Amino acid sequence: MDIKWMESLKENEVVLSKSLIEKLPKSDVLTIHFGSFKTELIVIQDKHLNKETIGLPINLGSSYSIPTELQYECLLLGGQIYIGPIIAYIVRGRLEDFHDKALSKFIPRFNAYEETKGLIFISTKDSINIEESRMTGFYYSPYKTKEGSKWGYGEFPLPDAIYNRSFLKKSKISMLQEKLGDVIFNSSYLNLDKWRIWRNLSKKRKLKTHLPYTERYSGVNQAKRLLDKYGALYIKARRNSRGRGIFHLSKDCNGFMVRDHKNRLTLLENEKQLKTFLDDNIVYASIVQQPVPYKYGKRVLDFRVYLQKNEQREWTFQGFTTRISKEDSVVTNTVGRDDLLRGEEALATIYKLDKKKVLRIENEMFALVKSAVQVYEERGMHLADIAADIIIDENLHLWLLELQLNYASEKKEYEIPFEIFQKIMVTPFIYAKAITKFRKG
Repeated sequence: MDIKWMESLKENEVVLSKSLIEKLPKSDVLTIHFGSFKTELIVIQDKHLNKETIGLPINLGSSYSIPTELQYECLLLGGQIYIGPIIAYIVRGRLEDFHDKALSKFIPRFNAYEETKGLIFISTKDSINIEESRMTGFYYSPYKTKEGSKWGYGEFPLPDAIYNRSFLKKSKISMLQEKLGDVIFNSSYLNLDKWRIWRNLSKKRKLKTHLPYTERYSGVNQAKRLLDKYGALYIKARRNSRGRGIFHLSKDCNGFMVRDHKNRLTLLENEKQLKTFLDDNIVYASIVQQPVPYKYGKRVLDFRVYLQKNEQREWTFQGFTTRISKEDSVVTNTVGRDDLLRGEEALATIYKLDKKKVLRIENEMFALVKSAVQVYEERGMHLADIAADIIIDENLHLWLLELQLNYASEKKEYEIPFEIFQKIMVTPFIYAKAITKFRKG
């Protein structure tokens, strides 16, 4: 059903064809939904109006912003009209800091707009007014030409679905869920805590064999005990990302060696110096973890795997890359990275695997990460966009290091293969539509 925006109509009027009126339970009034906004309009019959078109006032819901230049889907359900979809993308930061240049990094998210249609807007956690059922934000319009900008600012009703990449409080999430239902995904960041990952996943026998042994950091005596057991260990801040707060600790006959995420090496002659170093430098709540690196010369490497839910609301494998560190570095993030390869290329050239084995490893990665994510879904988390870090050892055994919801995807345009970047950009909005009334089928 198409929409015709009409300046001649009053705010409380709607124009329908005779055939459409006959489908309504009441011929004189019609209820319209636009996100959480709901209003009852007086029906006017127009015999010249196409039967698949609805005429709406251009100032419909004047207390909200309803961009009329966008393409909307219009559904007749239960004798009422639903216009949408409306999707909110909640990001970190302050809305007042989002000018055209800052917003431009989000444009690749809209490359599948012809498939999603509707109103999709960027917002922040502080721009949500639950009591008044409204949000402020910036919407992107591929058709907008006013003042040369593709972005428009507005106040919108609460949406049909929310894609969250901010630190929303649990209380706010609960209030939104009460109003909207289970349509807020990636709503929890608890599983970024590295200790919780171990504690939750290690309860599953099949997963535990793929997890490096982990303990909560408690001090130098623990570090010495695990050093004696493994010969080396990692100390990692529980909630930090991008390699921050990571130390690699090893020992030899001359003492202890500690290397941080910036590749700075500290040599310690005895246990007293080790204790002083750890007391001074382990400032975050941390874990101690068994090392499972795959050495490529003097470099370490790991795999970044991307999983997202698609329009069928099913997990799908979006691709994977291989991150190779600089010489002697203990991390493979941007600071410590020397190279990034396609995952298939690394398995073929570094691990010397044929196409059949590469495909097998790819399927094993997908199955492992999917099983790990499902543990969180069973706990009530609504997830649809996740990255996982995996190490493959010399025996081709997979080790799951980390699950990430906030993996700075917008910044990866020039870091990862374009087809992977394109998929991870657009799929969340496609999924968001799939959990609304506007899903296909």
